[in-house]
Amino acid sequence: MAKAALIANRRRTFDLMSSAISGEALPAYARCHRALVGARLKDHVMVDTQLRQLLEQGYVSTTLRCSRDPYAAPVPDAQGGIPTIIMEMLAYARPGVIEVLPALPPSLVKGTIRGMQLHTFATLDHLAWDMNARTVDLTVTSRKRQAVTLMARHGIETITAPSGVLAAALVLGTLFGLQRPPSVNKQARKRETLMAELVEVERARQKADPPDPRWEERRTTLLATLVTLDDDVVNHGHQPTNRNRS
Repeated sequence: MAKAALIANRRRTFDLMSSAISGEALPAYARCHRALVGARLKDHVMVDTQLRQLLEQGYVSTTLRCSRDPYAAPVPDAQGGIPTIIMEMLAYARPGVIEVLPALPPSLVKGTIRGMQLHTFATLDHLAWDMNARTVDLTVTSRKRQAVTLMARHGIETITAPSGVLAAALVLGTLFGLQRPPSVNKQARKRETLMAELVEVERARQKADPPDPRWEERRTTLLATLVTLDDDVVNHGHQPTNRNRS
């Protein structure tokens, strides 16, 4: 009875979507979908919430066997989904671009991943981060000669690399590898303001009872604006000046 009461209580959890109800039990594949969408939106709150649900609400047993529904029969939806979520939140890549820790949950202060394949003909041999020390160490092996732009959502204060890897020294106040004109620096300041507002909106959404659709609508608008700003910084708002060669 005690275990049954504990399970029932643990399922009375907050869910990010406006359509959610208290105690909602989604299938594991739905939570994986939500987390992966969150990772691509650089939304660490969505990633953290869905990943915690998967790990803490009965989708993964003590033997690491996964089930589609909490405390149910084995179905391997999350068996592949959870590793993919972790990889997507730790590194994003497209041809010529690598971004480290795009959607890292604040609770994961320190960690390491090895052997991750990147969508730019490269392997992330080693990635280690320590948010308390504000350091990230990574080793990338490229399968072809290419120029790669390195991005970090938390900012890059200094960078060190073996001789011949960096085409030029890091220019503070820039996206590494890209000289940012005043218009892009203005976008960066706007992004900081939007991120601060997003945090406040998330807090208000969590406290709202019953759910207020206005918070969900504002949150969606903020995330869309942030994604647009990030794309502008990388693709439009600059002229290339230096590159990081793998």
